[in-house]
Amino acid sequence: MPKKSSKRANGHGSKPVQRGNSYTMQVTLGRRRDGKLDRRRVTASTREEVEQKARELQVLYTKGMIAEPDSVTFKERGELWLRRKARTARPKTLEGYGWLLRRYVYAHLGERKVQALRPPHIRGFYESLLESGMSSETFRQVRYLVRAILEDALADEVVARNVAHGVRVELPKTQRTGQSWSPLESTNHLTQIRHCSYV
Repeated sequence: MPKKSSKRANGHGSKPVQRGNSYTMQVTLGRRRDGKLDRRRVTASTREEVEQKARELQVLYTKGMIAEPDSVTFKERGELWLRRKARTARPKTLEGYGWLLRRYVYAHLGERKVQALRPPHIRGFYESLLESGMSSETFRQVRYLVRAILEDALADEVVARNVAHGVRVELPKTQRTGQSWSPLESTNHLTQIRHCSYV
């Protein structure tokens, strides 16, 4: 009688293992682009919960909603987005995008792995900008960049969702004084002046 294999097929999980007050379970989701098995680990407080998490992970993988593990950082994705945007954006606009990313975004999100970003990270970043006195106009431009870069990563299937979508923060009703304009704000302001009838 042939001996049964102890290996589990792709899409199946290992048996739940209790570690302290929690249970952990390894799930194999197929193979990555490099040929290695794509193994994920889930943890929960009970055996039933960890098995449920494993089943949910398998369903998401089947639907194509689980991205392959990737160590790319937000800054790396941001620079890639800028290179792609250079095909359609005006040089001054592109310069403004780059300035905003280097001045505000990369300092907070640049070294974070894109796949590790969660809505609380984005919300905390947004709130820190507003607390620093950033104008509503500059904030909207920064928010656009964060969303656009993550949307680009989503299109490349680096992430399973854009975690910046749905993050809402209250903008100040009045702009604080003493704030310098970004290149984009300056360009927009000059454009508006040129189109006024008295110029």
